[in-house]
Amino acid sequence: MPMTAERLRDAIEHHKAGNLAAAEAIYRDVLAADPRNADALHMLGVLASQRGDQQQALSLLGRAIRINPAAPFYHNNLGNVLFQAGRFADARLCYEEALRLDPDYAEAHGNLANTCRRLGLFEDELAHRLEVVRLRPERSGSYAELGDALRAQGMIGEALACFDHALALAPEDAETHLRRAFALLLVGDLTAGWREYEWRWKTGRYPVRTFAAPLWDGSALDGRTVLIHAEPDLNQTLQFARYLPLAAQRGGRVIFECRPQLAPLFRGRPEIAEVVEAGDPLPAFDVQAPLGSLPLIFGTTPDRVPAAVPYLNVPTRKAKRGGETGMVGLAWTGDRAVLEPLLDVPGIRFVTLEKTENLAETAEAMAELDLVISGDDTLTHLAGALAMPVWNLTPYAPDWPWMLGRDNSPWYPTMRLFRQTRPGDWSEVISKVREVLMS
Repeated sequence: MPMTAERLRDAIEHHKAGNLAAAEAIYRDVLAADPRNADALHMLGVLASQRGDQQQALSLLGRAIRINPAAPFYHNNLGNVLFQAGRFADARLCYEEALRLDPDYAEAHGNLANTCRRLGLFEDELAHRLEVVRLRPERSGSYAELGDALRAQGMIGEALACFDHALALAPEDAETHLRRAFALLLVGDLTAGWREYEWRWKTGRYPVRTFAAPLWDGSALDGRTVLIHAEPDLNQTLQFARYLPLAAQRGGRVIFECRPQLAPLFRGRPEIAEVVEAGDPLPAFDVQAPLGSLPLIFGTTPDRVPAAVPYLNVPTRKAKRGGETGMVGLAWTGDRAVLEPLLDVPGIRFVTLEKTENLAETAEAMAELDLVISGDDTLTHLAGALAMPVWNLTPYAPDWPWMLGRDNSPWYPTMRLFRQTRPGDWSEVISKVREVLMS
């Protein structure tokens, strides 16, 4: 038995170092000698999950638990496999069992918090985030994750205090700076929010590009060419494209690089000299700027949002025939049963809008409508940028562009916001939308 324990320690060291083949060989040797060795079964299950074989991982972890049901980390790792498979209710049960066996298991509290968020159980998420802070107060991430949970509950001041505490522990933590940016933007502190948003480049989630040309600071171009390059986020590309006319007003030639699916929306715009699809060769330019940095470069505040719409190519709107039923587009990413109370409103024909790879086709479909009702952020931004009347159905913890406590948007003058008053509850929102449609 001492020899087995020593061999398992060696295997785990290989495993931690990324030498998965060496680790697996030892785990299997241990099992050949002792087929009921729960630790070897458990670690083989973890390894299978890392390789993407979730079915084998579930089988191995299940066998380990049947042999030794009292090991909390077995249940935690089984929960991780189920979480990755999208089986959040089952994962929750595993994490709860791990915590029944070890109430101070910080990792299980954190995993259960993540699962509760996926299940819309925001109060439970908050309770487990608080436990992580109690158990791991030295860890900056404990406070950053608690800040996210507080933000989801609408407690933005408390969330910002948590982000500040996290940064006091780890001042260079880019993810925490980015979380803080979104909270600041949500409450309308745009000046501080844009500065924090520049930390996105250090998170590893935004591709950093290097150019010989210097970063444009927003000064007069005096005939020079500026490359504005979009970032991967579709929503922010649609929202921040409003800055392209401002760039052209600085007296230069604007080249805009964006994803191919967006290019048709920008070609032919008078303020853009050339549209380049991402991946294609770039023409010569003198200065460059990321599209997402233009709000900072232009010093955008809530009372200085460039809100002239439309700023995308708008397909020709078809003339409506007299007496024709009103046309309303529904864009929704969740359970469509939520929308059923709207579907019998008299005098309205509802059509479904879907986010596809060809957003220009979606824009053409929108142009035939009288109204867009949307719970899909991408199509909400698209409708607003096209100057379509759009009713934005926002969750209790909204994305930052929709801010708090208002029923309109400084970004889109044709938008009306209908907000959840309770996390996860759409019934009141849909009832209000129906009431306004009927009026």
